[in-house]
Amino acid sequence: MMRKHFLKEKIEAGFEEERELLEHEPEKKAKLPALSYVRPVFFTILLTVTLIALAINGWTAIKFFMTH
Repeated sequence: MMRKHFLKEKIEAGFEEERELLEHEPEKKAKLPALSYVRPVFFTILLTVTLIALAINGWTAIKFFMTH
């Protein structure tokens, strides 16, 4: 008998805790700094320009060795 009441009280306490958690509004997340948006774009542009320069230099070298 004691055990039944104990479990019932535990379950009710659990429901109360869950209700309290649900009542709390989720905290607003802090905005990301502008650098978080700029950095990936800057990295992509830098990587693209580097690869284009590498391709141009490679093509120039191939043309040079084909003509000489």
